[in-house]
Amino acid sequence: YLVDARGTAGALAANRLHAAGLRVEWTSGSVSQDGFTYQPGTLIVRPVAEARTHVERLARELGMRVFGARGRVPASTSLLPARVGLYRPWNDAIDEGWTRWLFEQYEVPFRTLRDAEVRAGSLRSGFDVIVLPGIAAQRLIDGNRKGALPDEYVGGLGEAGVAALKAFVEAGGTLVCIDGSAELAIDALGLPVKNVVAGLPAEQFFCPGSIVRLDIDASQPVGFGMLPQNAAFFSFSSAYEATPGPNLRVIARYGAKDILMSG
Repeated sequence: YLVDARGTAGALAANRLHAAGLRVEWTSGSVSQDGFTYQPGTLIVRPVAEARTHVERLARELGMRVFGARGRVPASTSLLPARVGLYRPWNDAIDEGWTRWLFEQYEVPFRTLRDAEVRAGSLRSGFDVIVLPGIAAQRLIDGNRKGALPDEYVGGLGEAGVAALKAFVEAGGTLVCIDGSAELAIDALGLPVKNVVAGLPAEQFFCPGSIVRLDIDASQPVGFGMLPQNAAFFSFSSAYEATPGPNLRVIARYGAKDILMSG
């Protein structure tokens, strides 16, 4: 079966198919069947007999286009379920709550990661992906100040936690940083990326809550299912200058023109 995975329903579909124990793949390029072109990142589901009930449910409940393909199976890449950890600090972190809610809505299996577990290291043995929510880098490191709460609730990631995250990446793990937490990864991993709006006074740069245009490379796996032009919410966020190199891929850029959509 081919399952058209455009939009956010594609993530929910993939997670449900994995939960059912089915083999799921991504098409590497475009596929045309019966006059419709399926874009890169379309889901391939097999074996067919076991999959039928599940793909019919996707079509019925999510309104997804499902097609019983004919001929040779198109070029594809296996889409494997990941062991996901979501970091949750002991101080207030609104973005962690929103990220956790999204994981629950889209049925992403995940486990909460606390400071002590991160600092203990050996993260790669338990996780494939670790997500740091949108929290300023220094707050991630410092956490609650000593004496403000019992010892187990103070200290943040600390140097040991940052070192453990670096070791996790070097061992092949994927670190996902949302908004402000990216500064931690840039510094700890020596990434060829600079936040060019950091520290600018409001007279030079001010964007407290606006909808901005994104240009997305939907041919790369991180961009699969997305429209080439999309919208994003920007609230005192970041804008990066990246040094080109063989190990750097840019999936999304702020719009080349008409960047402000609303706000």
